Amino acid sequence: MKTECHLTFDGLAKHSEELLKALDEDVICFSKLSDFPYRKKLAHAALLELVEETAEKTRNTNVEEEKPLETLQLFTEWSEESDACGRPLATQSSDRCTTGEAAFIGDLKIKDLTHAAFVLSTQPHAKIAEIDTSLALEQEGVLGYISIKDIPEGGTNNPGLSPLNTLGKDDTPIFAGEEVRTVRTGAQEHTYMETQSCIAIPGEDDEWIIHSSSQAPASIQLHASVALGVPSHKIIVRVRFNILKTEG
Repeated sequence: MKTECHLTFDGLAKHSEELLKALDEDVICFSKLSDFPYRKKLAHAALLELVEETAEKTRNTNVEEEKPLETLQLFTEWSEESDACGRPLATQSSDRCTTGEAAFIGDLKIKDLTHAAFVLSTQPHAKIAEIDTSLALEQEGVLGYISIKDIPEGGTNNPGLSPLNTLGKDDTPIFAGEEVRTVRTGAQEHTYMETQSCIAIPGEDDEWIIHSSSQAPASIQLHASVALGVPSHKIIVRVRFNILKTEG
């Protein structure tokens, strides 16, 4: 049996879909061959291939070209100057970071700066019966010990949204040493941001200026105000670059 087929394309997507539908509805399973459904699928595939080859030069295909992953990507084409997708655009702070002009927390020179360090538990889920600070306070340069008992009235030990975001443990440590995970991305900003360092400078009338390496200054302002029990407008947070979140 010889069959001729003539295809015209006017609204390709619509008519090709109708053609495939007709193939399913009109061609019934009249053969006793066990592999007839498979042959029917082959007809589907052949028809789709024919449509693609015939219409390749007359329409924009939606089939995306698969490209292998490469260690180096060359940026040579983009649609418009305003299109940032796929272009190697520098961030606002890139020049300062690459030239060494970016001022990190460690670069700030603050007179009479006092450093704070966390005292970590060596046992997980161990009941803290007592903390003896006498030996530590005798060490040269140690000015004092701060615990949750020193939080000002109106403040809280849990300023964050998560119950694990506590300023200090009360009587039950969650983890030993608090070192639960280590994350490394290899990005330049990772070394700076993930240190989570800050410098807090007290001012008059319960005001504070906080220099932070966080990328979310609004969160720092919120948590500090809740922990200290003061209005958030009295907390001024300054970040050097790479801001992720701000609030007006």
